[in-house]
Amino acid sequence: MSLFSMAAWMLALLYGGVPHLAAAQDGPPFPRIANSLGNLITPTATSKDIADAARYSLIIAGFRGDWHNTGVRRKLEDKVAEVRARNPRILILGPTVSIAYAGTWEKDFPQDGWLLQADGKRIKGWPGTEMINLHKEDVLDWLAQQAKLSATMQGVDGVFVDNMTPRFDAWAANIATHEPYTVDADGDGKPDDPKWLNQEWGRAKMTLARKIREAIGPDKYFVANTTSDAPASYLNGALLEDYMDYVLDGKKTWDSVFGEYQRWMRQARPPALTTLLGSSGVTPPFNAQKRPQSEQDELLNKGRARVQRMRFGLTTALMGDGYFAYDLNTRWRGQRWWYPEYDAPLGYPKGDARKQSDGTWRRDFDGGVVIVNPTRQTATVRFAKDYQDVSSSTKDRTFTIPAQDGRIFLPVKS
Repeated sequence: MSLFSMAAWMLALLYGGVPHLAAAQDGPPFPRIANSLGNLITPTATSKDIADAARYSLIIAGFRGDWHNTGVRRKLEDKVAEVRARNPRILILGPTVSIAYAGTWEKDFPQDGWLLQADGKRIKGWPGTEMINLHKEDVLDWLAQQAKLSATMQGVDGVFVDNMTPRFDAWAANIATHEPYTVDADGDGKPDDPKWLNQEWGRAKMTLARKIREAIGPDKYFVANTTSDAPASYLNGALLEDYMDYVLDGKKTWDSVFGEYQRWMRQARPPALTTLLGSSGVTPPFNAQKRPQSEQDELLNKGRARVQRMRFGLTTALMGDGYFAYDLNTRWRGQRWWYPEYDAPLGYPKGDARKQSDGTWRRDFDGGVVIVNPTRQTATVRFAKDYQDVSSSTKDRTFTIPAQDGRIFLPVKS
């Protein structure tokens, strides 16, 4: 962070505000596009893979390979260097660390760290993993060490930690089979009280956030997937996974999502790396990458074509200073889809987003205007001079924006 931006930040904290412009201009220009869990950086990444990775402003845990293996780790670090050579401003968070579960192949995982049922059996997590017991301090210490290893890989800027939501991760238990289970985290041979379990997991995750920040130090970036801003003082931002999907599905209001997004921009440690992650709404089966190529292509083509969902998420993200990512689904993250809107030369914002009388929101940038329509009615936009809609290439002074959609407009040069 520049001295000017740091000074602005400190003054804003003293007077209760947020230095939006100083903070925004200290990072990359807009749009700020991220890729989450996309496996962009592998030991055998080709020049095309490297070029694809280098397009992003932020890569969130975009690794594949046994990064605990010294030889593999060196190759991954070499590939990181290649990406940075193409894009020196890119921010890269090391391999993901999951709090809910671990792979049974983890050789140094505490032997008594697996989460057991009342009958002593383990609980399956995401396919190929098993649930872990956050009631045990040595498990928290192991997770903090994994985060440190990830954040200190040569060339990366920090770490991404998954499943930081402050409650028991019931959604992950036997997620593929939905088989019934009990939880005996305290080892008394009896099923745990759900209220105690949620409280204990919330306590453990806050403790873990502190341990991770202490382990990686003050300068490495720390981003987590969380629905709570309680650990914000330890984090540089949150991955707000599928929040725009919740708006489109009617589970959350746009105002509540935008409010949470803005709170993260205010409360997290600078620089703010909060990312709105939207998906296509297409739900693939687990391990869809193992299905016949024709089935994979059908799923991916269907998801990529849902551009209104992408635009709605992107233009919402542009109302703040965070990042935006869009892909197929939580079961298959990180596609390298690239849209014309991502290349819009917006530069930096001239000010904060403003709500308009028709319910739309507008933000002006050095290079253009962004408008998001979170309402359920079509909105009409009028300019005093000609603009070009990046999505349709239409040039005019009057445009319509469908409900729950958004547009980027660039001035037409005379």
